[in-house]
Amino acid sequence: MSTNCVILTGRLGKAPEIRTTPSGKSVGVFTLAVDRGYGDKKKTLWVNVEVWNKTAEAVARMVTKGNRVTVVGDLDEDVWKDKEGNERRRTKVVAQSVDIIDFADKQADGDNTDSDAPF
Repeated sequence: MSTNCVILTGRLGKAPEIRTTPSGKSVGVFTLAVDRGYGDKKKTLWVNVEVWNKTAEAVARMVTKGNRVTVVGDLDEDVWKDKEGNERRRTKVVAQSVDIIDFADKQADGDNTDSDAPF
């Protein structure tokens, strides 16, 4: 038996990018800055996150660069061939839920009054 579950808390590196697939589903992507260690040994990991459907729409509407969120999801991997024909891989988290910890700049627009809003 194996388990694939990821829980990360960090800050968005930039506003989520959202698009619609040809079948009409919404998909959003963003990077999450997650710190590891402390003091002199602290480093920031940049994690690619993908969200789908209503979660993607809510994330795109409610969060922006700098917002702190918790993402719960599964690890996945994109595999493709580059221009030279080399196989490339990128690990990502496919989010099942995104909880907003703070709203940063979007709090001022009046749409976001709940500071712990899960999608």
